Amino acid sequence: MIREIKTTLAIDGEKEFKAALTEAGREMRVMNADLKAMSAEFKATDDAQRYYTQRSEILNNKVRQQEEIVEALTKAVKESADAYGTTARQTDDYRIRLSNATAKLFDMRREAEQANRDLEELGRDSGKIGRQIERGIGDAAEDTADKLDGM
Repeated sequence: MIREIKTTLAIDGEKEFKAALTEAGREMRVMNADLKAMSAEFKATDDAQRYYTQRSEILNNKVRQQEEIVEALTKAVKESADAYGTTARQTDDYRIRLSNATAKLFDMRREAEQANRDLEELGRDSGKIGRQIERGIGDAAEDTADKLDGM
């Protein structure tokens, strides 16, 4: 009798856990859709600063979401091993999902780091161009002043 109650509670908890994972997956799909829309908008407007900023933000949010998924799956592996044993099918299924989620997390981190580097590089390039423009305007103004003085 106690075993049945424990099994029922474990199954109820597992349903909630699976529902939470489904929700996390849905949120990931929304972020992927946002990335696609933002990329399409960039192609139309050519606003690189905004594109790289938004891309970096979305990718960093995806990494945080994936970290939560990995954390939840790590907990699920432990709880499943405690409840069913380390060699149980349920535990193996969670372990496989955890391994796949961890690999995906590493890929996402690399992508987010690259996006952050791209954004920083764009900022440095924008600063260089701004300084060059200032120097160019300053030089042109001095040239004009010299010419006017010569008249």
